[in-house]
Amino acid sequence: MLETVREFGLEELAASGEEGAARRAHAAHFRALAETAQEGLKGASEGAWLDRLEAEHDNFRAALDWTVETRPAMALRLSLLLGRFWAFRGHAREGYVRLERALAQDDGAPPQDRARASYNAGSLAEDLGLFDRAAALYEDALSIWRSLKDREGEAKALDYLGYLAALRGDPARAVSLHREALSSARASGNLRIVETVRVNLAGSLAARGDLAAAAGLLDESLAHWRALDDPYHLSVALNNYGEIALERGDCERAVACYEESLQLKRELGQAPGMAESLGGLGNALTHSGEVERGATMIAEAIDRLHALDNPRAAAVAQIDLSRAVELRGDDDRAGTLLADAMSTLHRLGDLASTARGVEAVARRSAERGDADAATRLGGAASALREATGTPVPIPVARDHERAMAAARTALGDDDFAAAWAAGKNLSPAEAVAEAVAEAVIPCAAPRPVRSIPRPSRREADATGSRHPRRS
Repeated sequence: MLETVREFGLEELAASGEEGAARRAHAAHFRALAETAQEGLKGASEGAWLDRLEAEHDNFRAALDWTVETRPAMALRLSLLLGRFWAFRGHAREGYVRLERALAQDDGAPPQDRARASYNAGSLAEDLGLFDRAAALYEDALSIWRSLKDREGEAKALDYLGYLAALRGDPARAVSLHREALSSARASGNLRIVETVRVNLAGSLAARGDLAAAAGLLDESLAHWRALDDPYHLSVALNNYGEIALERGDCERAVACYEESLQLKRELGQAPGMAESLGGLGNALTHSGEVERGATMIAEAIDRLHALDNPRAAAVAQIDLSRAVELRGDDDRAGTLLADAMSTLHRLGDLASTARGVEAVARRSAERGDADAATRLGGAASALREATGTPVPIPVARDHERAMAAARTALGDDDFAAAWAAGKNLSPAEAVAEAVAEAVIPCAAPRPVRSIPRPSRREADATGSRHPRRS
């Protein structure tokens, strides 16, 4: 009914001869609203502004549909202004498509607008798993900002290139880019940019295995974000700290960080952030022994990630859910979850996360007594890690090392070495096929509810790596 009324109104407007003027006024009004929203999206009023933009989304769509054909520079401006809203409210694919179209149609927008639009499009492409395109868009933004001698923009582009490098399995390059970004951020004099980069540098340091240094940076950043009254960036720093606390064996601190982060994300209505915090909290609860509650949280995170059209992140969370499900005694469902996750991650080209799934199956095989399969899959996972430059994350490393030690004892050194070499020689597709087949082998008998051993802080600080979180 409403659509029929809308169509009738548009027909009447066209017949009146005033459609052009009305559309210009409409587009100008909603561009002004988007401009006004920018300051509100940076602080405690962010949630209210996101709600308002959501309520007017159809009007923004109408303005963009008209301006992209008639006023491309205006469409580019409006698209870049909506980038944060699209990312935070689950419209990543729509936002990415609209930004790419506006960039392609642009016929003379200010360079600053083009840089910001490229940067926002890169962020959305990254969220969708389009890593190559994201890198190209960030490089475009960086080139423009450098030509404008805009140190703040330069810092932002370098920061996101660093995050992307960590995500793609190159933590050394990520740390280098983040340190370069931090230098530019300090030169810009913008404290918020400085703190944003410091949070992301902490993530890259942790991805490289330097958990103590990462925790030190995050301690400082948490204090700064609280002083700045910035709930969004505080929630990101809390998420990062939660993951590092978990890997250092401090489950209580990890749960507290994730719970505070989740509450902030709920207040902001920030859908991707809620999914991330739910997944982190579920993982922390699982490691602290609250397996049932942990599984519930991770399952909710997966549902939200699918709704956000983020299959890569959903598949990674599914690996965590498989562990929680296994710990509560449902081995067969855990295997099915792992098989599905590995197939999805391999299809999407995320070999580092695929390796996590293969390692999980190798551990299950060792616990089931199939030392040969466990060792072959351990070798296959090692090859995937070498191809991506990513070490085994904590606490996966502890379980994996125990499983491989048990397999070596069962096989003997020579047979272990032969099986490991055979696994390393598998192609990624062959490794995934073998791991999927092994994962779904039915369990002979139900196993009791178990828990995950906690590491000491010294053990955690000495080894391992993690996936980064972007601020």
